[in-house]
Amino acid sequence: RMAHMGNWSFSSSDRQMACSEELARIFGAPVEALQCASPEAFLARVREPDRERVGSARSRVARDGHPYQLVFPIERFDGVVRTVFEQAEPVRDQHGRLIGVEGITQDITERVEAERQIRHLALHDVLTGLPNRDFFLELATPALEQARRSQAQCAVLHLDLDRFKSVNDALGHGGGDEVLRTVAARLQTGTRGGDLTSTSRAVHTELVARIGGNAFTLMLVDIGRPDHASTTAERL
Repeated sequence: RMAHMGNWSFSSSDRQMACSEELARIFGAPVEALQCASPEAFLARVREPDRERVGSARSRVARDGHPYQLVFPIERFDGVVRTVFEQAEPVRDQHGRLIGVEGITQDITERVEAERQIRHLALHDVLTGLPNRDFFLELATPALEQARRSQAQCAVLHLDLDRFKSVNDALGHGGGDEVLRTVAARLQTGTRGGDLTSTSRAVHTELVARIGGNAFTLMLVDIGRPDHASTTAERL
């Protein structure tokens, strides 16, 4: 219970599923669902994009004896979405014949969310919420590679707020922070319109980054001509 881990098993003959009380709690399953549990019923709780992948893994372990470890989201019986880790392996008799499957399912939602928060903090500027320098480079590298392969053009714009120290001197650091947040919001708003370049595709807002104390960088993808970048810079 402390590990939020439930166990389950089913035989190859009757496909009736035996599951622990903790598994039922993980799925938010009512008593009647627990009493008539089946692999198909629990597979139906897997979110649609992952259902085929999980179903294929379970079929392979039951048919061919291939164990698996998977992470996937489920929708509990009460509609709440959780993330689980599941591990399953075949059960064999004394002659080595497959007679069933047993496994464990663990609710790891909190851990996944904590890891997501840690990654977000590591890759985003705390003040503005924009990607930081490291994340900008991580995003820009595949965008540049894609542009090279498709022979498209990109541009990188660098914006530096001059004499920003005078803002902090006049308004204090709180006022200076508000100026930076306002600038970040305007940059994001200005790049959402999709009409900054001559192409029909919108510029990805995630390619706006704060890379220094009062410095920002924008990457424009799929621009039509080099002068479209200068037009965008003047607009901003």
